[in-house]
Amino acid sequence: MSAKQRPLLRNAVLTAASVVGVFVLLPLALPFVLAYLISWWVEPAVAALGRRTHLPRWLRSGLCITALFAAMGAILFLLGRVIWEELARLVREHDAGVARDRPEQIEHDHVEVAEALVEEAGVVAQVPEAAGVVVGVAV
Repeated sequence: MSAKQRPLLRNAVLTAASVVGVFVLLPLALPFVLAYLISWWVEPAVAALGRRTHLPRWLRSGLCITALFAAMGAILFLLGRVIWEELARLVREHDAGVARDRPEQIEHDHVEVAEALVEEAGVVAQVPEAAGVVVGVAV
């Protein structure tokens, strides 16, 4: 092996090791890393609780971690609720805007949806006469 090939081989081995580390070792190590970060984050609260209550350390740690997960769950729940409400408002406003600007598009969309459902189900169905078209597909 020549002197010019050694750095190339070394770089190839380091690249392969990095790929193995990211795709194989990271999923195995990630729970331990997250556990360490959570314990490091709640340690001040556990120590403060110990100075005030003199509870056993395992109980203080359990209480702090439970409180942390409860707070994170509440935040995610409220955030999800806000996002859901905003999406519902966006859909209502979009439908109202389409109905105002292009009423013929509403009828067209309803007919297309009904046709797609009928084709997917493979049964005979009819779209209400309000849409102006009757659609039926025999099995």
